Amino acid sequence: MGIFNFFSRTKIKEAFHPNGKLKTRTTYQSDNKHGKETIYHDNGVLQAECEWVNGLQNGEIISYDKNGNKVKQSFLINGNYHGTQKEWWPNGQLKADRIMKNDKIVSEKEYDSKGEIRISTNKHSSSETKKKTTSKKKKPLKMDDIYSDYAKAKKHFDKGLSESGSSKLKENQLAVKYFDKVMGKILQQDLPLEILSSTAFAPGDGFSLDMTFTLVDLYHLRGCAKFNISDDSSIDDFTEVIKIHENHEDAYYMRGSAYFIILEDWQKAIPDMKKYLTFSPDDKAGNQLLFVLEEIEQNAEKINKLYNKALDDYTEGEKMLSFVDDSKTDVPDEVVDEKKGNKLMKSCLKSLEKASELFSQKNRPNIYLKSHSITLPEIYFKKLQCLVMLQESVESLMNQATEIYKISKGLFKPSKSELGAKIYYTIVEKANPDVKNKTSKSAQKKDDKSKLRVNCDEMDDVGIVTYYKNKPFTGIAYWLRDNGNIEEDQEMVDGLKNGLNTKYSESGEVVLVLNYIDDEIDPKDEEKRYEYWRKLIQEAMESEIKEESIKNKVKEEQEVMEELSQNDNVKKNINFKNNKMNDTETISMLVTFANTIFSEHPNTFFLIAKCDISSSDFINISNNCIEGEFEIPAELKNHIEVLKYDIDTSEAFSNGNNYLTMDIDCTVTLGIKTTKEEAIDAIEMYQEDNDDLRWNLSIKWIDTDNKEQYSFDSWDKDMLEEIIEDEPCWYEED
Repeated sequence: MGIFNFFSRTKIKEAFHPNGKLKTRTTYQSDNKHGKETIYHDNGVLQAECEWVNGLQNGEIISYDKNGNKVKQSFLINGNYHGTQKEWWPNGQLKADRIMKNDKIVSEKEYDSKGEIRISTNKHSSSETKKKTTSKKKKPLKMDDIYSDYAKAKKHFDKGLSESGSSKLKENQLAVKYFDKVMGKILQQDLPLEILSSTAFAPGDGFSLDMTFTLVDLYHLRGCAKFNISDDSSIDDFTEVIKIHENHEDAYYMRGSAYFIILEDWQKAIPDMKKYLTFSPDDKAGNQLLFVLEEIEQNAEKINKLYNKALDDYTEGEKMLSFVDDSKTDVPDEVVDEKKGNKLMKSCLKSLEKASELFSQKNRPNIYLKSHSITLPEIYFKKLQCLVMLQESVESLMNQATEIYKISKGLFKPSKSELGAKIYYTIVEKANPDVKNKTSKSAQKKDDKSKLRVNCDEMDDVGIVTYYKNKPFTGIAYWLRDNGNIEEDQEMVDGLKNGLNTKYSESGEVVLVLNYIDDEIDPKDEEKRYEYWRKLIQEAMESEIKEESIKNKVKEEQEVMEELSQNDNVKKNINFKNNKMNDTETISMLVTFANTIFSEHPNTFFLIAKCDISSSDFINISNNCIEGEFEIPAELKNHIEVLKYDIDTSEAFSNGNNYLTMDIDCTVTLGIKTTKEEAIDAIEMYQEDNDDLRWNLSIKWIDTDNKEQYSFDSWDKDMLEEIIEDEPCWYEED
């Protein structure tokens, strides 16, 4: 968001003719002309349009007479005429056609008012030039092909800006394809870069003047198209732009954005964003992005400090806990300190918790890979080792190992000799039913021969659907062990898990049977799978503890009883709080606050930055901060009461604006005080004489830290009106 709408021009000066009509409107930056300048005749007709960069004219300038007829068209680079220059007679006939270089005419054709050539000159037609040309026999450059390809590239690029998803990807891929063709045809002429870079390519009468471009334009637009499809070679294109034009502010912004968004290299992104802001210091998008980058930089320093402290605490704590053994009488007392060892382990765990929060808070797990020697899975694995040393519960160890698997997608590979490795690999190899054994040995035959049986290695997954020979698979998929025995098989229908999933031991005995329905485990079997995991983790943990010679000094029975006691208390508290809801009949009301505008927050700038970098990250924040508020009419207070609100922000974006746009679903659960029938009758009677009750539901933003409340600017009330008209009986169950 905000990539292509980030240029703000804060100073605009105007001058007027003696008759009061506008004479000039010029954009300035740092007291230099910088941006668009428009000049008018005293009769109000446009006289000329041009562009300035840091006090020098750059790009196309077109001038018109008082009747609006085009008089002249030129191209300038840093104040000098370069490329084509054309003039026209009042009747529209071409008057002159020139090629300019450094304010000098390279070639020229002049025409009379009827279109007949009067003068044709070429300043480079010397015998030496002719000799070089005839000897080299270079293939002539077909300009019509170049402009045709450029027109296609620009068309796809412009269309890609308004598309999304696969359409956006396709349009930008086509844009890159045609930009490549244009670039190849121009560069194949082997002309010096200083000539190519100072040439404005402008088509003849058969093409639109909008297709005028320079080599800088080509590199920049191709880079933008590549950026839109997350192609990191876009960085090379923006770098080429900067080589040719070192003050090209757009290129610095886009290269910095590509470093950050595509490569997740914040260290390289910061200098580019700072350079960009030297040209446009008040640009909101640039300042927002730099704010986020500098926050990441500060977090990087904190992560290093926290992780180094955690390692120091772990090393010291491990020494103390490893020597806790009643049979060892020759160990000095100052080394054997179980209490201090546990304290150090808890301190290590605390530091790792803070480090992992900072490491992953941007929803970009790879953002610190280039700046740190550690990864998020390594931090999580060290937390697992702390939990093992502290003899935490099986559930805690299992959950931590599962988190490591999720964030690394099973790619994290610690040494199998490390503390905690057996627990982690148990999760990887056993707990995930989608893990595929890559060994291609023949399977054991099953009694049920009526169903097609296929090794999972011969299948492909497309989303959640499994394909075999390009068709959704129906039959039994199986996974193999190294010895050729079946490890697991799964009944499937139309590419989804439907039916029994059976796991086998190494000896071939059935150890677990689960039922799947439409690719989801049957809720009735959840507890069975949980107990299976628990047993595996318990075995792995006991094996680890035994190998590492760590003796548990706390009686297991007492620890289990304490946990159960705590769990009972928790359950009692939960039941106490939710008892009312469980025992009360309820009805629910859903209101969608579509196109909700939010700009009232004093830190809107920061929230927009969060949203632009990761909308999912912002949505998580908004779901925690947005609260519902339902006003129950006095006539209904004896019938219904509010039990809870549920918020779901389905979409959030800024589009480069200074406000956020969100789609927010708010569901209010209402408890019935009388009977459901009486409550609904009362609601219907109330709504006959008043507005629909859905108009009584509103939302507000409440900061989680200081509890400050902020209102939303507006939302799409017409949409709710349509929903009320289509679905008048909101209280009826689906």
